[in-house]
Amino acid sequence: MFTKPNRSSCPEIAEGLSKDDMGFRLPAAHPTSVLRQPCRLGSHRQQQRPLHRIIDGGGHVIANLYVNRTGTADEVGLFGYVGIGGVVRNLGLTGVEVRGGRDVGALAGGNEGRISASYAAGTVISENAEVGGLVGANYWTGTLSRVWAAVNVRGDLNTQVGGLAGSNYGTISAAYALGSAYGRSNASVGGLVGYNNGKGSYKGIIEHAYSRVVLRNPGKGGLAGHNNEGTITGSYYDTSVQAAASIGGGGKSTQELTQPTGYAGIYVGWNADLDNADGDNDAATGGDDPWDFGTATQYPLLKVDFDGNGTAT
Repeated sequence: MFTKPNRSSCPEIAEGLSKDDMGFRLPAAHPTSVLRQPCRLGSHRQQQRPLHRIIDGGGHVIANLYVNRTGTADEVGLFGYVGIGGVVRNLGLTGVEVRGGRDVGALAGGNEGRISASYAAGTVISENAEVGGLVGANYWTGTLSRVWAAVNVRGDLNTQVGGLAGSNYGTISAAYALGSAYGRSNASVGGLVGYNNGKGSYKGIIEHAYSRVVLRNPGKGGLAGHNNEGTITGSYYDTSVQAAASIGGGGKSTQELTQPTGYAGIYVGWNADLDNADGDNDAATGGDDPWDFGTATQYPLLKVDFDGNGTAT
């Protein structure tokens, strides 16, 4: 169960959240920038209860989130740990600065639930392992879909560093990452994920994603720093901004990534059935049309139904 944030630490968020039987939602009348002062939120999976409720941001943006839990603190982010059954959606973060130990991300340190239609921009730094722009570690039941990050990510020890997620044991679909990523010379550094693990009971699925992250370690993975028997399909990294190794995802030039203006060429199959609203999990009969390809000089961007009217824009 999620505990409403303490007013003394996060007064503007606490004032704005409305509760129902399922979780919390920021109402439409709430200001777009709901956080103007530094705030510290989070729960440790081992010491406190992870988030099992629904958090619906209603398309709002949290600005200037500041979390500084350096040292031994694990699972650090706006939400420390999103547990099984937990949902975070329709929420943006800008101007973030998040620092922690292991499992560090702007939105969540760890995820076993579902995070969708959400993004982050800013800086995330880990002193230990598994650091990502949006999520530190996406675990085996975790799903990230319709998400993106424009974050400068840094891991200070031998760690897994990714523009979107430090490590992925679950599923990532319809996602992209911008910004930069840096780790030690023997770290797993990737434009989208640092470490993708599909071995044994893990899934390690990445599909319909791309990275334009500048790697501060030349030769690391353009899409994934290391892929351990994971499944990566229809996913790419921009060779024009990365002197990177091709691990799991294919390297494409800026022209190759921007030229298609629809679900064709390298983007065939990207019209995925992300919400499975029709129950058959088949893109051929229920594709959600999640991408806006713009003109032949623009990168694909995700369309999100932030206002809840049933139409993604």
